[in-house]
Amino acid sequence: MTATLIEERIDVNDVVVLVKFNEKYKYYLCDKGDWILNYNHSIRSKSEPVDSDYYRFGYEELNSTNIGEFLMKISELEVEYKDLVEMYALMEANKKRVCENVIRPQFYIDFDKRIFYNFYDDIGFYHLYMPDTEEWTGDISYIWDNIPKSCRYYKEDRQIHARSVGNDIVIVYQAFNHQIANEVIRRGTFGEKFKLDRMTWIKPSFLWMMERSGWATKINQERILEIHIKKDYFRKFVDNSVYTSFSEVDKRNAPEECIMKKR
Repeated sequence: MTATLIEERIDVNDVVVLVKFNEKYKYYLCDKGDWILNYNHSIRSKSEPVDSDYYRFGYEELNSTNIGEFLMKISELEVEYKDLVEMYALMEANKKRVCENVIRPQFYIDFDKRIFYNFYDDIGFYHLYMPDTEEWTGDISYIWDNIPKSCRYYKEDRQIHARSVGNDIVIVYQAFNHQIANEVIRRGTFGEKFKLDRMTWIKPSFLWMMERSGWATKINQERILEIHIKKDYFRKFVDNSVYTSFSEVDKRNAPEECIMKKR
């Protein structure tokens, strides 16, 4: 599969998946639904029953016993590491504005250790649909540290970028209680329930905010809202922010007023 074809497939919502089986690593480019390990646990199963002519060759569950057979059947979806490297370089050379998260692996599935790593930055709880026939661990993360270094075809950085609407709006996510959330939904903006003297967290990633809020189970963090902020205001927030932790490198680069606040 060429780098150009990989790019085209990612543009139409196929995802890159790293699979480890029998101590071998292989990349695949396919529909994310192909990697619902236990189809009967997923929401999708309610509307689309497994059919051997339609979905995943009839496999209702993927596990360490049958994965070898399944990988043979989807061998045409395998992509070479070198082609992924070339694809990444091509997109950078063309300065194509594609979210960094999209072109990195969305899943890393280790069938040897029975661990499912979910990096999918959207509402998709694929790490919860684990096999019934084996004991598995499902893990969700927005950092790709679990990908072996020898398999990383992308730049290694930890930047998570907020989405934007046009040139004026930045999108972030914030956790609130039911009263504030209901008021926002009713008014289309914040009202009297929202207090300006309250410290709050905002995150550029929905899943990051979900993780910080205990998957919307912490007290007063039961609702996650998508907040649209004007970029000019967002820059002011950042300009007036203070590091929560810092090193000597941070200190050399920080404005004097921030250093004073840290003391």
